[in-house]
Amino acid sequence: LIGHVFSSKTKRGQIQDVPVQVARSLLQRIINDPICGVQSRIDELLESIDGKDAFDAGSKKLDTFVVIHEKAAGLFQLLREAAEKNLIRRRTSSQQSSSDS
Repeated sequence: LIGHVFSSKTKRGQIQDVPVQVARSLLQRIINDPICGVQSRIDELLESIDGKDAFDAGSKKLDTFVVIHEKAAGLFQLLREAAEKNLIRRRTSSQQSSSDS
């Protein structure tokens, strides 16, 4: 969707990197937004654990870190696969358009 809305082609038919910049900005906002970003929600979750006794808080934080790591790894894997799929499609279409010329 981002590529469709923000794409533009140069004179040689190559697609500019504007969609990549837009996607990167959106991802940074999703992760770093101070109110509802992923990082602020993780911080809130970890701070809520601090009110418990030391041993319980330590094991709960460790469990939470493991879950967060697994979820983040899954998210980044999905993003990577989507980006690779999009790049392969983009390269194929640009190669076809340059061979047609």
